[in-house]
Amino acid sequence: MIKTKTFAHIPMRHLLRWGIGILLLLTLSIYFYESQTIYTYHVYEVGGGYAYQIKKSGKVFIQQDFVPTLENYQPFKEKEHAQKAAKLMVDKLKAKKVPALSAPEINEIIN
Repeated sequence: MIKTKTFAHIPMRHLLRWGIGILLLLTLSIYFYESQTIYTYHVYEVGGGYAYQIKKSGKVFIQQDFVPTLENYQPFKEKEHAQKAAKLMVDKLKAKKVPALSAPEINEIIN
């Protein structure tokens, strides 16, 4: 015989408390796991310039082979420019901001 009322003897308020407690515990564990995430970057050569990869806990998270916001998919001309862009992206990721570079940010990096 199949029991269909397994929790029938437990008051609803206790079930809600347990459910909320479990959700809170799950949320906190995800938060602390994400706060331990380590972002690193690596600059490398591509045809005619430089590009970068950003890794999240050792796995490739972002690969940027060209300068964002510029036409014709041009790589960074200087290694230092790619490094500055990658560092800015890592800083944004650590601050939980949108990982995108705007045209003014790119202009500041390459000029």
